[in-house]
Amino acid sequence: MKNYTLLIVLFCTSINLNDQFRQLEENSNWNKYQKVIEKEHPEKKQSWSFVYDLKNGKISVLKTYFDNELRSENYFSYYDKSNLEKIKMNGVEVKNKLKYDELGQLVAQNNIHFEYDNNGKLIRQYLDVFEEWKGKKGWSEKYIYDDSGSLIQLEKSTYLNKQFQIEIENYIYDDCKNIIQITRKSNPKRAYPIVIIGGETKNESDFYFYEYNSDCIWTKKYKLVNGDKALISERELIKV
Repeated sequence: MKNYTLLIVLFCTSINLNDQFRQLEENSNWNKYQKVIEKEHPEKKQSWSFVYDLKNGKISVLKTYFDNELRSENYFSYYDKSNLEKIKMNGVEVKNKLKYDELGQLVAQNNIHFEYDNNGKLIRQYLDVFEEWKGKKGWSEKYIYDDSGSLIQLEKSTYLNKQFQIEIENYIYDDCKNIIQITRKSNPKRAYPIVIIGGETKNESDFYFYEYNSDCIWTKKYKLVNGDKALISERELIKV
């Protein structure tokens, strides 16, 4: 979702686990590759790495390592080579209730609902209790796209600790359709930077740079940190 064709999503009944599984950006050339090895902060002695096995351009296996130690191993299967059907996490099949419409669009996954525009773009997803409680429980996300189909704005509404919170992110892309700038605002206003334990710090504005191969797939990703370009991730790409 979020305009990524290879995003694998898993939801439970109470929280959005959208980011539990890594994703690969949208690119029609992924079907040329069988494996992607991605390492975060490669200059560090200890860091996370992710190994994707691809089949027909989609993730079939995702292994997560920390300091070369396997931490998780997840398998994904699809029907009609397109729609997600089964997820197996560390050998245990995840019980997911998936519902697709006549166009093959995922419209419900457990207690999460999805809405699309006439072009098949996801424009909203929300937890069922968010509707039932008129925004007093759960969360909702809205998506806005430009004329080329790229996601340019994400608006997330949540109700936590008896307070309604809106977070808005706006995106700018390069010619290979990768994000080069994220700007953020919130209501009520939050103080930036927001430090994510085990994740990337979120600033009011973040800037990214890439090195690419001939298929417009990035091999190195940089982030502007204190005025300098810092390498935050690099990839080894193995073709079919």
